[in-house]
Amino acid sequence: MKRPTAALLLQFILSSGLCAQPQTPDPQAVIEDIRTRFAPDSRTALFEAAASLLPDGTVRLEGVSDMPEALAQLRAAFYAKGVPTDVALRIVPDREQLKDKIWGLIRTPDAPVFDRPDAPPADLVPAGTPVRRYDTKDGLTRIQLPDGTVVRTPDEFIRPLNDTGLIIWNRADKIVVTSPRVPFSENRASSGVSLVMLGTGTQLRILEKHADGWTAVLPDGTAGFVARSDASPLEGFQEHQENVRRASQPDFMKAVAVTALKLRESGMTSDADRLVRTAFRSHDLIIQRDADMMQKAFPAVDPGRHFEQLRAGDLLFFRSADGRLESTISLGKGRFVALPGMSGPTADLNAGKKADRSALRRRFAGAARPDPGFLTDPCLTSTRSNPFYQTPPKVLVPCRKRADVPEIR
Repeated sequence: MKRPTAALLLQFILSSGLCAQPQTPDPQAVIEDIRTRFAPDSRTALFEAAASLLPDGTVRLEGVSDMPEALAQLRAAFYAKGVPTDVALRIVPDREQLKDKIWGLIRTPDAPVFDRPDAPPADLVPAGTPVRRYDTKDGLTRIQLPDGTVVRTPDEFIRPLNDTGLIIWNRADKIVVTSPRVPFSENRASSGVSLVMLGTGTQLRILEKHADGWTAVLPDGTAGFVARSDASPLEGFQEHQENVRRASQPDFMKAVAVTALKLRESGMTSDADRLVRTAFRSHDLIIQRDADMMQKAFPAVDPGRHFEQLRAGDLLFFRSADGRLESTISLGKGRFVALPGMSGPTADLNAGKKADRSALRRRFAGAARPDPGFLTDPCLTSTRSNPFYQTPPKVLVPCRKRADVPEIR
């Protein structure tokens, strides 16, 4: 029997692929796969990555993320294929760039925050809110808020702090503003002259206690007077709200619904989602920021054919004329806190002319029911439980990882 010639052996090896060179995976496909797994929502997870193929076959990786595991998986995807990489990936917070001040406080009332530098404000954040600083560039600081969103804000709205600085603030004796618009007066005698107006959830360090209020200080160092009718000692406020949550979840949610209605009656009419956030904040709960986030975060509710299954405090979702999803709060059955553009403070899915009811029901996009009794829910934290408010402060558990969190009631 003849031995195979060298030419035949070479032909067999080539045809069988035994000496084939490793195939370079599509860099963009790899990036999108990692993004889908680790950062499905860019509002709550930072993953900015780009890849380019160099002439020598090396893949250059550039980008920034707040998830070391995501960047590790990105590198591993190419390593597993035997593809060399030139890595310029950056993890934030960047302690070196920030000189160890990876924490901060919103230092003035109603700080605007932006999803992108060229976008309109996504929210207004009250003074005293702790944040996690990621990096700073061109006068903007990228931060993570206690609700989990990653946003930017002008540097002047942030008071940078290291770990010790935030621990000191979190341990300080503070008050929390419990009304929507509260005058912060220069002193008790000039109660009619306001330095600024404070919003619900603003936290201030107490300098002096009085029978009718407190002399307190904002994180930017501005001192002033807050009346007792407009604020509460923070620790007592937190404890009271948690006790109500533990005792009766339906009663707690009814109280949230009543607060939402009062906010609507007081003139908060232009931003439905912000009204919902403020109503929950008034009861020491930090809810997800946008309507679609809320809808994904909490269990869906079957409203019933005539909306008879809806409870006070349920979240309702409607499509606006331009297709955006908006949230509001149920007052029970078909009644709910009116959305922007609706006349009056309330509306009803079962009331009015048939054509009007039909049009409103076509806009209806479902309902969800938060569970305030789930005290460790990362999608619905309180300032008592949120990691940023602890001593020492801790990294947030993302809402999407709720299944990994032990349930405490």
